[in-house]
Amino acid sequence: MEKMQGYLAVDESNHGRIDEVFAGIYSENIKDIVEDELPSKLSARKVKDLYHIIKKHELAYLLIGDEFKSEFSDSGIQVIVLSEFIKKYGNLKRILFDGELRSSVIKKVNELAKPNNVGSIKSYPHGDEKIPLIQEADTAAYHLFRHKKRKYSKYLIEPDIEDYKMILENKTFRR
Repeated sequence: MEKMQGYLAVDESNHGRIDEVFAGIYSENIKDIVEDELPSKLSARKVKDLYHIIKKHELAYLLIGDEFKSEFSDSGIQVIVLSEFIKKYGNLKRILFDGELRSSVIKKVNELAKPNNVGSIKSYPHGDEKIPLIQEADTAAYHLFRHKKRKYSKYLIEPDIEDYKMILENKTFRR
């Protein structure tokens, strides 16, 4: 079995609308996921660019548009997003998701992750208020939603909808 890598924080912006932005911030430093009372979030309105995040951590993001939103439920979208991040980063010690995740989502993501392994996938409602890496994912998602700049296109992951049609067999994952 390959050695587990680092940690991935995931957050979204524009939830429930089109295009929904999911940002993933990757770190190998365990200090980035230690819960603490964080200073108030850096307003994305004040963030001119994401280079303060990119110089410390790896950024990747997905734009989920109508093609996906018309077929997949919110749980189905979560499966796709997490699976795409695992494809990019491989084996991860932990994925930290800001918000709620159903156990069925975690189970399906672990099934689809093979041959990669994820140590754990944890849901952190309001995680952007307590965990530095999630706060950075929150800032990135909001900034990318507000300022869809082409300068970040090299960090964009574009999932193929055909890779996920099989999860529609489960009514939990379809619209």
